[in-house]
Amino acid sequence: MKKLLFLLSVSILFFTSCIPNPEEDPDPFIPPANLMLKKTVDTYDDGEIITTNFTYLGNKIVSVVDDSGESNLYFTYTDDLITKMEFRDIDGVVEQFNTFEYDDTKRLVTFKRIEPLDDSGYKETYVYNADGTISVTSFSGDALTQTDTDGTTGTVIFVNGEISQITSANATYSYTYDNKSNPFKNVLGMNKIAFVDGEGEGILHNIISETATVGGQSPVSFAYTFTYANDFPVTSRQDNTDGNYTTEYFY
Repeated sequence: MKKLLFLLSVSILFFTSCIPNPEEDPDPFIPPANLMLKKTVDTYDDGEIITTNFTYLGNKIVSVVDDSGESNLYFTYTDDLITKMEFRDIDGVVEQFNTFEYDDTKRLVTFKRIEPLDDSGYKETYVYNADGTISVTSFSGDALTQTDTDGTTGTVIFVNGEISQITSANATYSYTYDNKSNPFKNVLGMNKIAFVDGEGEGILHNIISETATVGGQSPVSFAYTFTYANDFPVTSRQDNTDGNYTTEYFY
């Protein structure tokens, strides 16, 4: 799922219904308690602009679709838990699907990522430890038979309810956060799957820095700068080797 989520300027654009008239209402935009992110606009320094729309059924996320048609993500719930995500191309062909299995206490115990076109698969299983960490065992193998090979182990470490670090056999990801509200904090079930596939997402708050050390190479750092309205992000700026861009958030 890479990143979902996967996240999520001085002049900020909102939906017309959310723009206050300065002559009638001087108060800034105030997000409701059940705020849901409806749209993001990413503007890259090279001029490329990508708009992504989010749809919901109540507080369950249904789809994430960008305007290129090349990135289409669809969610399936069982009761209040996300149990499947499908990544479809512009023709509707499923290029990848992720499945999630839970125990009786609604804790995630198994994650699977299947790429049917390549007949490849990946799986993680989780054990919840008394010290609050999660032990991860990962496997790779045939997508259809789910034959598991090369089991490796890792650990998810939490600090103040957020994912602080994820380690695996060949990578370590470390995160720091702001103290503001994550745009997806009100989406049902999203917090249960924030640590899958070797990388983390913000649960209640927003990642402001990330350091990745992969395959013994030198660490690579990513930085994110936010502006906020009443505790929620309205813009963010990313400056790193993956490309520099600004994101606007619409609720």
